[in-house]
Amino acid sequence: MRFVLFGRYRPEQNALARDIFSRNGRNSRDFRFACSEDYWALLTDDDDRILAECTLSSERGLFSDRVQAYCICDVFVPEQYRGNQYAVALILNVMYELEPAESTTSFYLHAYRRNRSAIRCYRKIFGEPKHIGRRLVTFASNPSRSWLFQLLS
Repeated sequence: MRFVLFGRYRPEQNALARDIFSRNGRNSRDFRFACSEDYWALLTDDDDRILAECTLSSERGLFSDRVQAYCICDVFVPEQYRGNQYAVALILNVMYELEPAESTTSFYLHAYRRNRSAIRCYRKIFGEPKHIGRRLVTFASNPSRSWLFQLLS
């Protein structure tokens, strides 16, 4: 498997991502939209088939460019690849890649209450939800690299 992170704040990966998008039958409009996001993450197999993908937005400090938190959005696994823990692998790779050592950067995401498979997936990574609303369930974490490294190995 290969993990690719690209977008507005990682333009050096855009050429590789464009190639993966075209191999998967995605058009240039899809790619331009992906590059407009703060980050877009792909998990592919050895033949560059997209196994899972998500977008990320970053919340930066008011008076600095330092990232305070990342919101993981639109986690998607194509139907034929579901049930293989690809979403878990994708999110863990995102967190490991973006969270600097000794950081206080937080990660969070939301899932609709009726999306039981997403909630099961996110519980594996984040534990119990931080908030359960009428429509949305919110997960949040402030992981340490050692914790992430143990999960990834």
